[in-house]
Amino acid sequence: ECANPEREAVFIADQIELQLGGTSHRSLDRFDHTETCSVSFRDIGVLYRTSRQATAIGKVLTERGIPFQLVDLEAFYTKGDCRLLYSWILLLAGLAETNHILFLLDREQGIGNNSLWKVQSQLHQSVHGVNEDLFSSITLEGPAGAALEHFRSLYARLRTLAQEQPVETVLRALIDAYQLDPQDAQLVRLRDLALTFDRSLPAFAAHLVKFSDAVLYDARAEVVTLSTLHAAKGLEFAVVFIAGMEENLVPLTPRLPLAPAAYAEHLEEERRLLYVGVTRAIATLYLTWCHSRSVFGGRDENRQPSPLLAELPLASFSPPPESRPAVKRKPAHRQLSLFS
Repeated sequence: ECANPEREAVFIADQIELQLGGTSHRSLDRFDHTETCSVSFRDIGVLYRTSRQATAIGKVLTERGIPFQLVDLEAFYTKGDCRLLYSWILLLAGLAETNHILFLLDREQGIGNNSLWKVQSQLHQSVHGVNEDLFSSITLEGPAGAALEHFRSLYARLRTLAQEQPVETVLRALIDAYQLDPQDAQLVRLRDLALTFDRSLPAFAAHLVKFSDAVLYDARAEVVTLSTLHAAKGLEFAVVFIAGMEENLVPLTPRLPLAPAAYAEHLEEERRLLYVGVTRAIATLYLTWCHSRSVFGGRDENRQPSPLLAELPLASFSPPPESRPAVKRKPAHRQLSLFS
């Protein structure tokens, strides 16, 4: 049991260091090295239900100097604010699909669901598909029409910019246009990636599409692996942590209400997903949960243990090992005096 995600991350880092026998001079002093440690960084996996949970864990591991790799089913630029820039890059490169167009238009004030449905219908009827003349064939009325005109203007400006300036400059213009945080770690990461493509926006877009659904995992890297339960399929580790074993997280509560039959199927799928996580462990399995957590970025909420814990053979579990200060032995030698 942990108070919150920050304390959960500290616990996980402590146990990783204990499994390794210490990773620094300070942590070495915290353990009694009476047993030989055969676990290395790459033998350890930390799993969780949602990618948001990786933030607190990664922060503490970084502070401790514990190297790690993040494994996900989706590229970082297909989520959050990066998704906005990714969709624009595809549009400017002529690689956008209907869902990318609708996603971008949905960000425009004045364009609601009815307008998006009309745009979708017009796109499907267009014989030209998604190309540079696309927006000249789309018509909307009222506030939605004004919003569409604003979008057309931004599209024209960015097309000109992309023809004259490096890709990174286009990304900075998008960040300014949508008033995003230029210091956001993922946006900085995407801009750094764009620097390697200079003025070749089509090549940059093609690269992003190619790796948009690639699971990046290096089994040879001497690092701890952080992964969602979904992305952990097929992986195995000597030591596995499953973080966030809480009600409404494992199993994850659906965002929309489901009919009884659909909810039963959802619960069964969540049970299978937990089974995948549990069976990733070859030798040692840790389960952690928090009394307080913010699931979707809002205020912290009181949490309860996952009901799926009751389905596990808890009698087979034991309390986690605790770090013990190494016993300081008195020096065997005796300091001789000057005249001894």
